[in-house]
Amino acid sequence: MKQISKRLYQISLGASNAFVIEDNGLTLVDTGVPGSTEKLFAAIRKGGKNPDAIKQIILTHWHPDHAGSAADLKQRLGPACMHTPMRQPPWSKEEPSGPAT
Repeated sequence: MKQISKRLYQISLGASNAFVIEDNGLTLVDTGVPGSTEKLFAAIRKGGKNPDAIKQIILTHWHPDHAGSAADLKQRLGPACMHTPMRQPPWSKEEPSGPAT
């Protein structure tokens, strides 16, 4: 986990990046491809933070390299909020219906 600024960190996931914002807990921005959960958690721990401190997850968009691990993270973190500009959550079997208005 690379520190970008006082409260912003970058996690390289290969083809994409995730970001952690530290402010009254942690906010995770994007989740990487499916199967990235352990890599995210390991990077957060290596950076001296606790993955259980993730209070919310923000998805920039629903491509699998950005939202692929969202369902797993939601299941493992429980009440962590998921924020996304799309109407259907990434773990839904329905196709997204377009941007929320």
